[in-house]
Amino acid sequence: MEMVDDEKLRQKTTGSPPAAALNGSSPDTMRYTFAECTLDVPRRALYRGERLVTLEPQIYEILVLLIENRHRVVTKTEIFAAIWKDRAVSNSVLTARLHSLRRAIDTEDGPSHIRTIHRVGYSFDTPVEVQSDQTGA
Repeated sequence: MEMVDDEKLRQKTTGSPPAAALNGSSPDTMRYTFAECTLDVPRRALYRGERLVTLEPQIYEILVLLIENRHRVVTKTEIFAAIWKDRAVSNSVLTARLHSLRRAIDTEDGPSHIRTIHRVGYSFDTPVEVQSDQTGA
């Protein structure tokens, strides 16, 4: 994962929306803090402390999906439908994306924030603090 400063983030805004959460809520104005990380959805940015961690778009979307649905197991079928839509993708692609995501958010000596439920799916198993950027809401 490439670590870049906040100025570079401002220069490379993608403009594409995050994956729609399966639970129907809109994460467009949300900021999630867990462990030493902050996921800033309006900016499509993941920070580890003060440092920006650059994620590939699919990895970012998987993280948003898991955090938005953190109170339950997200099945592999749901992940494929939300991230890859109607494209045929193998399990190994999902496994590789999750490996990259774990490297981005987990610490070497700590437990994984993402739990694998074999043959079913994944769950986000770390307490999350939720903040909304909505003003006047």
